[in-house]
Amino acid sequence: MNVELPSVSSLRGEDVRVGATIKALREARGLTQEQLARRAQLSRPYLANVEVGRKRLSVRAAARVAAALAVPQIALIAPEAGGEAA
Repeated sequence: MNVELPSVSSLRGEDVRVGATIKALREARGLTQEQLARRAQLSRPYLANVEVGRKRLSVRAAARVAAALAVPQIALIAPEAGGEAA
């Protein structure tokens, strides 16, 4: 069985896309990074790194960010599934 793994560049692109989605949702709600980070119980530097794709959003952090933005978690990963930022 030959399984093709995603390339590093495609994974990085996914991180950038997810971060951009979070940023767009945050800005649409008029929140600063500091405000969203506080609501999601995350550090502002971690959130900033996620938004630019330098850090990958953990499952726990995704749940917290989604709750803070009042969107389903899938909206962060697949914006066409429920978020307005795409």
